[in-house]
Amino acid sequence: MLTSDQRKIIAATAIIILITTISINRTIWVNLWLLKFGTESSGLWYEKVFDEWKKTDKERYRRTLRLTPSIFNELLAMVEPLIRKQNTKLRQSIPPEKRLAITLKYLASGETFYSLSSQFCVGASTLGDIVPETCKAIAVALKDFMKVPAEADEWRKIADDFYIKWDYPNCVGALDGKHVLVSSPPNSGTNFFNYQKTYSTILLALVDAHYRFTFVDIGSEGSVGDASIWNKSKLKANINSGGIGFPDPCVLPRSSGSSDAAKVPFHIVADRAFQLETTLMKPYSQVAVNSDFKKRIFNYRLSRARRCVENAFGILARRFQIFRAPIRSKIEISDFIILACLSLHNWLMTDRMRRSTYCVAGLEDEENIDGTFKPGSFRNDPPSTGLLPLRSQGGRKPTTSAQNMRDNI
Repeated sequence: MLTSDQRKIIAATAIIILITTISINRTIWVNLWLLKFGTESSGLWYEKVFDEWKKTDKERYRRTLRLTPSIFNELLAMVEPLIRKQNTKLRQSIPPEKRLAITLKYLASGETFYSLSSQFCVGASTLGDIVPETCKAIAVALKDFMKVPAEADEWRKIADDFYIKWDYPNCVGALDGKHVLVSSPPNSGTNFFNYQKTYSTILLALVDAHYRFTFVDIGSEGSVGDASIWNKSKLKANINSGGIGFPDPCVLPRSSGSSDAAKVPFHIVADRAFQLETTLMKPYSQVAVNSDFKKRIFNYRLSRARRCVENAFGILARRFQIFRAPIRSKIEISDFIILACLSLHNWLMTDRMRRSTYCVAGLEDEENIDGTFKPGSFRNDPPSTGLLPLRSQGGRKPTTSAQNMRDNI
């Protein structure tokens, strides 16, 4: 007959054995799973599911990476030399194809590294190295698609496109800016603290008639007053110095043709948040257009041209969900993430085939043959929690020459 103490000892021993067995079984299960699927050169979802989509469900593949398999391979050929790593005796390197797929899914979905880690069987810390490296490689490989025009003929071609497509003359770009929300940078104090009491870096962008970014200024601190963003930008400095290569002023189309017809400078268009200048046209106030039909027509024409930058940002935010929430990365890495998305956007919008897979039907604004405006589906999206608009800049009264130029147009 066992004593009470002996029974307690036996029970405790049984519990210890049971716990040990469960622990051993769990360890074996995890190890077997990693052994079968989890080496960092492979991945359960990536190898078994995603690879199958490439062969049998190309539409789902496109929705996941924003690229078809053939376009993915085209991009891979450009970035592979920049992201390929050497194998070592201890382990195989993660192949370039997988590195690019990880990065594109991160940009397209906005998922966390933890979520992607389970899909690709790559440690979250490793992903923290892969994504910035690949974003930098994308920006380098696609740098020719982000060039600022440097010659007068290039700017004139952009102006011709605006006139043909949107019926607005002498326009070399539509301007706007966004606060791109980021995680609180360490030791930055309030430098990146913006008007919404969140942290952000500022993206100022100029867009052509086909929704492509021709100039971007990334990295200004979110605390910078919105009125200062444009005034201190490299673009404005280059325009004022004449170093950007704008064409000489010319008589507007449909002018009388007389020798005394006023010549109008080539300029950019923006919304009321910006200051009216001879190089930057903005709409008349609502009070002004209510009493003047010509000014109302001017606002209508300018708004058609200005919608290009709204569409560019709208398409960008829809296709790259990384902008749907604050970017959780170091500020310098966030800038490369933004630049990679802009570079991909331009590359995809340049070729007709690539554009059709990226900017799908109905996503952008359209106009019917009778001029009826049909808003793009991006306008139905809930407000992005990762992009904030610039506030109205207010500031000094516009010069008489700027007001006269707008009246002349």
